[in-house]
This record gives sequence, C-alpha cells and structure tokens, in this order.
Amino acid sequence: MNMRLIATIATIAGLVAPALIDVRSRFEGVSNDLQTEIRGAVKTLLAGVATVLLAAFAMLFGAFALVAVYWETDRVRALLVMSAAFALAALVIALLIQRFLNRKPRFMAATLAELDRDRQRVAALVSLVTKARD
Repeated sequence: MNMRLIATIATIAGLVAPALIDVRSRFEGVSNDLQTEIRGAVKTLLAGVATVLLAAFAMLFGAFALVAVYWETDRVRALLVMSAAFALAALVIALLIQRFLNRKPRFMAATLAELDRDRQRVAALVSLVTKARD
C-alpha cells in the first residue's frame, strides 16, 4: 500500500475516533436526561393523584357536614356554597399546575446545548480543513 494512503487512513481514523466517543457521551447524556424526566414525571404523577384524592375526600366530607348542619334551614344555599367552593378549588389547582408547567425548564435543554456546541466545533473544524486545503 501507498504510504500516503496509510497516512490518510490513519488521519481519518484519528478524527473519527474522538467523534465516536463524543457521540457515545451525548447518547449517555440523552439517556440520563430521559431517566431523570421519567422519574420526575412518575413522582409528580403519583404525588398529584394522592393529593387530589385526599383533598377530594376532605372536601366531600366537609361538604356533607355543612349540608347536614344546614339541612333544615338553608340546604339550597349550603349546596350552592359548597359547589362554588369546589369550583374555586379546581380553578386554583388548575392555575397552580399551569404555573408549574410554565416554569419547568425545556426538556433535555442541557443535552441540546451540548449538541449545539458539538455542531459549532465540527463546523469550525470543517472550515479550518477547507481553508487548509485551499
């Protein structure tokens, strides 16, 4: 084989090996981000379900107690007040959930930033090689 061809192949292998290592590390980063997001979502979902169920039972028993107390004198007003309280609680919870979701960082933001830096490095390397060839 031609020595120049061997040198070219060695150079290409020397450039490709670090790129493959970078790609592997990026995939590991994506995997870690996905694991973290899934765990967080499951914890949030379970906590939310438990909270909603307990709050619903508390409000329901409270409503029953108030309606029972006012059954003889003002049962319709007591039912309307409890319905309004439930509607207000649902609105507050919906607003809190919306605020939480709006404040949450973009999904895999760190990984996307790393990939963008990698893209810029590769573009700079290609530009450098193109200038050296000309």
